[in-house]
Amino acid sequence: MENLTWEQRVAEVRQALSFLGEVPEEKWEQVKSLYTLKDLKKGEHFLSVGEQPTQILFINRGLLRFFYTTADGKEFNKSFAVDGTFAGVVYSLIPPQPLRYALQALEPIQGLVIQQDDFNTICFRDLFWANVKNAFMELMLLRKIEREGSLLLDSAEERYLNFKQQYPDLWQRLPQYHVASFLGITEVGLSRIKKRVER
Repeated sequence: MENLTWEQRVAEVRQALSFLGEVPEEKWEQVKSLYTLKDLKKGEHFLSVGEQPTQILFINRGLLRFFYTTADGKEFNKSFAVDGTFAGVVYSLIPPQPLRYALQALEPIQGLVIQQDDFNTICFRDLFWANVKNAFMELMLLRKIEREGSLLLDSAEERYLNFKQQYPDLWQRLPQYHVASFLGITEVGLSRIKKRVER
């Protein structure tokens, strides 16, 4: 995997924000210098249970999972973050508190981080960035509502088919046991669904 420079990574952050429209140059100058390099090895944690988040991560390359671990050691995947996405924006809206879940790299990650305090300060001072933050929060809230509805109302097979349709690239990159955990079924159950669908 090519090692991206800081300039290349920052340019991708700006591109990732383009779904909101063009980021004016003067607005971009306010934030780009606040980003610093952040790389993670496969298996390394960006955040562990009990930590208080202080940074927002942008993933240029790689794959991150959010997961809970029960008292008896069972893991349940909450969500995933992939190339060109942010992880940690939601933390900037709430008072600092220890996490109940962890964030772990499933692939080597090349990324950037911005301090939450710096981001919040900019959002407080500038309506443009406040609107950017609100747009991200609305998007994450919508995804959370859709996921909760799917877990409560859809069959395991429907969840499997929706996952493949919505995340075709992610489907190829994840081990089957991680997919099963995300779908709320066992690995054996996932295998049976795959065979049934393929028939």
